Amino acid sequence: MGEAESGGRDRPATLCATFEALVGALYLDQGLDSLIKLLEPLIIPEITRILEEELHKDAKSRLQELAQGLMRHTPRYSTLRESGPDHAKEFTVQVTIGGRVYGQGTGLSKQQAAQAAAQDALERIAADRDSAEYEAEAEAE
Repeated sequence: MGEAESGGRDRPATLCATFEALVGALYLDQGLDSLIKLLEPLIIPEITRILEEELHKDAKSRLQELAQGLMRHTPRYSTLRESGPDHAKEFTVQVTIGGRVYGQGTGLSKQQAAQAAAQDALERIAADRDSAEYEAEAEAE
């Protein structure tokens, strides 16, 4: 089975290695100035967005800060399912806060699934907050 057939085109490690090879080849062939000209327009906007949206913190870290700060509980992650063959397992994880399920996610590793579950929880909490604020505004009018 080839890399493309097993999902290699979407695998972060493969994409990172490919980009690293491209950067290295450009540097060796064209030098640092050419490399900077290529990378600056790609990287500077992303760095700005990452810092503005606090994306440098992963979803699990952001959820933990939110849960402990506002809810006074630590998120708990549990694996619900493991499926697929050993070389391509898929995991499903759920996250609870204070005994209530807030999110669920899947991934090719338990870590990926936990990150997805945390992101799901963050999105649900944000939606709940937006809904509650909308309802409060509607009642005030």
